Amino acid sequence: MRWLGGASLAAGLFVSAGHAQQDDDAWLDDMFGESSEPRDAAPSEREPSETKRDDTAGTAPETVETIPLPQPESEPLPSAPRQRRTIEEIVVTAQKREQGLSEVPISLSAFDENFLIENGISDFRDLSAFVPNARIDANGTLPQLSIRGFNAHPLNRAFEQAISLVVDGVTYGTSPFFQTPLYDIGRVEVLRGPQGTLFGKNSTAGAFNITTREADADRIEGRISVQGGELERERVELGVGGPLGGVGHWRIAGLYDARDGLIENTTAATVPAANERINARDRRAARLKLAFPDIGGFGLKLGAETVDVSLTGFGAELYLVAPEAEGLYRLFDPDFDTTPNNYVGSIDAPEFTEITGEIYTLELTRPLGGWDMTLVGGYAELLFENAADTDFGPAPSLTLLQKDNHPQTTVELRTASPEIDGLFGLDSLFGRDLGSSRLTAGVFWQDRGFEDSEAGLRIDPTATIVFLAGDTLPLPIPIPDPLPIVFPPNQPQDDEIGIIYYDQTTRSAALFGQFEWSPTPPLTLQLGLRYSDETKEADWNSVTVQGTGLLARAALGRQPYTASRERSEQQLSPKVLVSYAFSEDVNAYAGWVRTFRAGGFNQIASTGDPEGLEYDEEQVRSWEAGTKLTLLDGAANLNIGLFWMNLEDFQVVTQDPSDVGFTVLNAGEARARGVEIDGLWLANQWFSLQGSLGYNDNEFLNFPFGTCAAGSEDTDGDGDERCDITGEPLDFASKLTVTLNPRADFTLPWHGLSLTVGAVAAYQSEYFADNALRDERVKQEGVTRWNANIGLGAADGSWRFRLVGENLTDEVVASYKSDVPLATDTYYQTLEPGRLLYGELSWQF
Repeated sequence: MRWLGGASLAAGLFVSAGHAQQDDDAWLDDMFGESSEPRDAAPSEREPSETKRDDTAGTAPETVETIPLPQPESEPLPSAPRQRRTIEEIVVTAQKREQGLSEVPISLSAFDENFLIENGISDFRDLSAFVPNARIDANGTLPQLSIRGFNAHPLNRAFEQAISLVVDGVTYGTSPFFQTPLYDIGRVEVLRGPQGTLFGKNSTAGAFNITTREADADRIEGRISVQGGELERERVELGVGGPLGGVGHWRIAGLYDARDGLIENTTAATVPAANERINARDRRAARLKLAFPDIGGFGLKLGAETVDVSLTGFGAELYLVAPEAEGLYRLFDPDFDTTPNNYVGSIDAPEFTEITGEIYTLELTRPLGGWDMTLVGGYAELLFENAADTDFGPAPSLTLLQKDNHPQTTVELRTASPEIDGLFGLDSLFGRDLGSSRLTAGVFWQDRGFEDSEAGLRIDPTATIVFLAGDTLPLPIPIPDPLPIVFPPNQPQDDEIGIIYYDQTTRSAALFGQFEWSPTPPLTLQLGLRYSDETKEADWNSVTVQGTGLLARAALGRQPYTASRERSEQQLSPKVLVSYAFSEDVNAYAGWVRTFRAGGFNQIASTGDPEGLEYDEEQVRSWEAGTKLTLLDGAANLNIGLFWMNLEDFQVVTQDPSDVGFTVLNAGEARARGVEIDGLWLANQWFSLQGSLGYNDNEFLNFPFGTCAAGSEDTDGDGDERCDITGEPLDFASKLTVTLNPRADFTLPWHGLSLTVGAVAAYQSEYFADNALRDERVKQEGVTRWNANIGLGAADGSWRFRLVGENLTDEVVASYKSDVPLATDTYYQTLEPGRLLYGELSWQF
């Protein structure tokens, strides 16, 4: 297979280069000025080690007369050994115990606090450039979360996620938690591939395992950063902590992050209530952490956090407009914009998204006979409110109003054994030594609510009738000049309003264990198993609260109904893996895993048809193999992972051509296979290069019920108006992603200053930017984006000022594309930020 051959070639070139460099370092010395003098200590992977400077350098030497003496012959002194920077390995908890990153047999990317600061990581979208085969865009209305092409539909927040989110040991189950900001973070681990054994069944694509900064400082210390830049960017982040009366530690962190909208809105001049700019954000958060290392033999950690996220709008612009639709739009906004990719939209509804909530966590630890016992608990509640203009234009046709509450209580009790001689105490069998073994096991319980949900659809009768009639006209509507506004928005009391009231409870319980046996020191066999039991209950009440409901039925297929459902699932998620340490620098692994994504209910079902209310669980089988290499005497590492994932009963959302309601289906089969590579090279004392590559050959193996663009129904001729997209790639799945991140750190020869220069080049190949719609008009072409930064600060890191540029070539990239309801051959898109510049001043004490 060509993709396997390419991965092997890339790995072979990197390793061959490493051996060549170990044999002869002279070329690096010439290129980078590598000193042959020994150094006192090896620095971390982020900070160059300090070197002693001659304070008399640059001054004329004093001349002293000397008497020449004969010199005795002597043997030449041996040259001092060179010392390079070595990578300081990140300690991760991807297997529920602390391990070095190279020890973990998982396709895994880990980022420490320094990396997150240097690259300006403030949310999940910022991370995606550095993670092979991952795409993360947590915008205001439609957060897209994808690893290896597998994701959950963003509109249905009752949909189980394919990616698990774990923060400080607590699992969060719904998409609004991904829309909260990242701040004062100690470490982010991105686990690719199914993680069902230890992280639960709703991790079929992977998991984010995040650790916030610990409260462990023995003195008052902290960091403050302030940013300002284009689009009235204002960001202040604070993290400070210290000792607590000799019995513990405390840490307080806070965030204020605001900027103006990316999209200018022409309709604001006509409709005063409309947003002048769309896709602005205002994010505020605060966190308190307390840690007590020893309370009667127990370790106790407590956390409390509050979040408030405000986003103005979806950020949509129309980029393809049929002539008939353009004439209709100009009846409502004479300045209606039709130029694509110019960050100008025309939206009449006052769009917003508000996410507010509180999070409380507890961790209790105690060693017991060499075993580590850990109890993790958490309670969280997020309130989500949203208004979105779902006709995506200046006509007041359709406005979606949503709100729901997301409370959850989580408890996990687990134990991790020490390394035990033999097979759990059995040292030998038939005279053969049985090596050593370890066990991680636990119980998990979670109660999640999806409460007080309201999905309201407001329909303006006048505008909707105009579009339903105008969309059937054979010729463009003539546009008079000057243009009269002949269709002013209706009064609110004239609108038709339908609401789907929805409540859901989910109770999950699980037993899990992961057993590791090393019959010989280099060989480890890993067996994992998780038993899950989950019950869901849901109630719908779809009603028309204003108007007749006839328009909702005629245009959108929406009908009043009431329904109640209950479902229960029990699953076993097994895992088998073998790893082998060829040396301290070369580890390899191969394994197989099966896990599930829970079935559930369609929160926004248009009708009470039983087939449209419920969907079944999704099953994934994955084969994984990889190697983790330490190269160049610890100055470089390279991680390579191969994967082959098959999903059965794949959960997808599609639309029937007769309406714009969403239907959830189990869509036969899907497959993803490919390679993930990432690595870091500390070339010398001042230059480093980090990179990643993801190749993902993915497709629907069987999916006859895809979404069709209006006017192209039943393309396969089977009598079903939906389109067969078997053989097509998965949603939002680029086949190739590549990132290079060079960085240079210089200690300047005056005033104790340092200079830092960095860049990021991120390439992603083309992808279809819609859910289950395969049309060239919703394809995002491949693109390379460049970020760069330059910073000047104190050599000891106490302060720094940076200038940062994002997307320097101002590439236009759509995070989402789709066709517009009620307007044939008209399409909208949401855009990621164009070129942005900002400055940052930080102080560390």
